Amino acid sequence: MANEAITRCRHIISSLEQDYEARLQSRAASGHTSSSSSSSSSHPSALGTVAKKKKNTSSSTGTLSSANTPLYGPATEDGPNPAVLEALTDAERRTTEEDARWMRRVLLDLDDMSDTICRVIDSAELCRNVHASADFRDAASNVCLQMSSYIHRLNANTLLYQLLEVYRTNPAVQGFLTAEENTVASLHQAEFEASGIHLPDEQRNEIVQLQERISNLTLSFGQVANNSPPMAVEVPRSAMSRLPKTFMLDDLPSGSSPDSVVLACDGERANAVLKWSQHAETRKQVFIASNMRAPENLEILDQLLRTRTELAKRLGYNSYASLVLRANVAKSPEVVQVFLTDLWRGLQRKAHAEMELLSEEKRKWEPNEPSAIYGWDRGFYTGVTKAKKHELNGATLAEYFSLGNVLDGLATVCDHVFGVKMRIVGAHATELWSSDVIKVEFSNEEEGVLGYCYLDLLRRDGKSNQAANFGIEFGRIERNDQFRLPRWAIICSFARPSLRRPTLLTHSDVETLFHEFGHSLHLLFSRTRFQHTSGTRCAVDLVETPSTLMEFFVWDPRILPLFAKHYKTGKPLPASMIRNLRASKNMFSAIDTQHQVLLSLLDQTFHHLYATKDHPKTASGNPETTVDMLRRLQNMYTTIPFEEHTHWHTHFSHLTTYAGSYYTYLFCRVFSTSLWYKYFQKDPLSREAGNKLRSELLRYGGSKDPQSILRTLVGAPSVKDFIRSMQEEIEVTENSEA
Repeated sequence: MANEAITRCRHIISSLEQDYEARLQSRAASGHTSSSSSSSSSHPSALGTVAKKKKNTSSSTGTLSSANTPLYGPATEDGPNPAVLEALTDAERRTTEEDARWMRRVLLDLDDMSDTICRVIDSAELCRNVHASADFRDAASNVCLQMSSYIHRLNANTLLYQLLEVYRTNPAVQGFLTAEENTVASLHQAEFEASGIHLPDEQRNEIVQLQERISNLTLSFGQVANNSPPMAVEVPRSAMSRLPKTFMLDDLPSGSSPDSVVLACDGERANAVLKWSQHAETRKQVFIASNMRAPENLEILDQLLRTRTELAKRLGYNSYASLVLRANVAKSPEVVQVFLTDLWRGLQRKAHAEMELLSEEKRKWEPNEPSAIYGWDRGFYTGVTKAKKHELNGATLAEYFSLGNVLDGLATVCDHVFGVKMRIVGAHATELWSSDVIKVEFSNEEEGVLGYCYLDLLRRDGKSNQAANFGIEFGRIERNDQFRLPRWAIICSFARPSLRRPTLLTHSDVETLFHEFGHSLHLLFSRTRFQHTSGTRCAVDLVETPSTLMEFFVWDPRILPLFAKHYKTGKPLPASMIRNLRASKNMFSAIDTQHQVLLSLLDQTFHHLYATKDHPKTASGNPETTVDMLRRLQNMYTTIPFEEHTHWHTHFSHLTTYAGSYYTYLFCRVFSTSLWYKYFQKDPLSREAGNKLRSELLRYGGSKDPQSILRTLVGAPSVKDFIRSMQEEIEVTENSEA
């Protein structure tokens, strides 16, 4: 599969190379020359006369090409941009039209290469995380490494960069290309330059080696995090008495006495104990054990951060975060830092008030212990405080959220808001990686079938417990103007059903499923001619906007009764429980958001300061380790102190997948909050609002400037609006219902 993809890419490159040489010879024969047609190329392949005619895009000084500032707007539906036509002579117009046709062909061929590679590596990435066969997962991991290495080498290929020459050297070409074509050309140019295309051969090869090392370390970090066996602790059986029945306490092995059990502290089991167990010492044991997993990743992470910093420095950036953020809405680490610290300051008063509520509750349960709230206290005391104040019982609530009912809820929202039907369809055995997987078709009356989603939602051995949305084949408008249907997978790790009851979800699980479905909307409704900008292939600080927007639906009192029904009786969730659930939402929102700020600042510190001249030092003058950084940031920016000897960041997978960009979850939540209040608050099932979201955001994928998209939809959302929404949301909703 990987070798076939590489062979196909080589054929495309060979065809482009031959036509490029013929084009240059034709232009030379007719007396036309390019603005950069002297000197020689250092491209390692044999370019024949092309190599002798073309200027080497590398330079001994390693200077990047100047920014391609648009002089003209893109072409319109009626033809080339009028400003271009006015500026050009007839001869110049003919030449520019020819350049634009060539550029369009290059972009389509590059996209075919990108598509060929991505269909392999995206499928392999999915399989290495979820496939039921360990051998298959190992093979998929090897494919990921092989294809990642090939991608790095393509991005350092000077011939491919030279193919974009007319876009760089003839600004008038932009007026003959569509907006999407201009975006794709600019993206390719930036990607080549971020891979050191501007450097001499030796330095460029070193960049490739650094990138391959980063790929290997990233894969190793994920494998250790996923496969590291959980630590086991022996705890009193009585400490587990408040856990929900779905925990299946009887399945746990007995400890050294009949009154104890042995608990493997993986993510789901640990979280259940931390939320439900009234026994403080048990919670502490489980908290520490679950946050000491994967110690090997401390060294792997150190190497990964150092290698990323080295790569950024070689490319002329101060830090890896600076390199990553150049293409984002935020643009720089300094902008992100201001955003996060402003948000943190705005949370302070509410966070301290929330912490006092937790301390007050703790004093009732543990009168002889300090009232300070520790890591193992947060889940339990937020739960019991919410339950008391708002008469909420999580186990009872879950009985209204069977997995089947929640999927019906997604289908209802999708139908009403977007006019799209969901139905389960049969799948060929070769499409599926486990018997748990079901295939869902999306369609509407006007367009027919729109795409396919594979739902893999149940826990099983060897499967990542991280909820995620994996693209398998991204949609695009093909050269024949036919739309290729997208295919993707939603991955969760919910409890398996028993003989006595179906899979029941917590309300947090429901929120997670709706979040991942938000990514599906991007994949489903994107209509681009290039898979390179299709669906979720957009700016990382835009990509979480549809997903965080979908979370609002699971809190809305007009939506919940449509699907929240008791799994036995079919009765809808009572209005009183909905009111109490709504009232509880923002009860500890400042502490929750504070934790997200910590994760974002940790990611920024790792990728903006680690192994740089500004690397922080300890009191003794030694460079801080990643644990030192975590300790300092947690104690500075949260109300819950760091627990010594723990290192929960060793299984924080977003350090690899969202390196330098974890802040985007909060960044996008600011945008989605504004979207909800502007378009959905009055009527959450508004087809008009759904059409607006589809036409102004989802259809563009990454083919349009994200700032332009957001300005069109919401203007300039602010952190103050986001913080205010935490306090006003209940009041706004109740007033809208009155």
